Amino acid sequence: MFRMKKIVFFLIIVFMLAGCRGTPESENERKIFDARGLIIKALEELNNKDIQSATRNLQEAVKKDPSQIEAFFLLGQVYLRAKEPEEALYVFEYAAHLFGDNGTVFYMLAIAYHEVGRNPEALAAARRSVELFSQNQREEVFKNAMIKAVFLWHEFSAESIRK
Repeated sequence: MFRMKKIVFFLIIVFMLAGCRGTPESENERKIFDARGLIIKALEELNNKDIQSATRNLQEAVKKDPSQIEAFFLLGQVYLRAKEPEEALYVFEYAAHLFGDNGTVFYMLAIAYHEVGRNPEALAAARRSVELFSQNQREEVFKNAMIKAVFLWHEFSAESIRK
């Protein structure tokens, strides 16, 4: 009888602990909170010119919560500034897959394509960016800037091809 009470008590403790581990919603909220914390930490490290630590934190933020578009933007820009355009291209292609309705993603993708010398894809991404900006009224200011940038960039690319 005493042994049976021990087993029941043990099972009650196990079930209570299993119930305390949190719901999937709270787990998701924790991941979002952790990812945002990593982004903030990465910004501080970038401010202190600690590129390696910032890159690690941004990579971890993307892994923890892929819905954090800011982490993709920052990570891709870090790679571009570090003269690692292939890595930036990978980040922005993945971001374009996840956030296919975001004009800024396609703008950054166009820059990454251009940096690796894939100008036809760069022009297509830039056009897609302008299309997305024109569909979204909140981004009207960026649309005008993009149109100018695409025009200037296209002329620059044409000049560099002629040379």
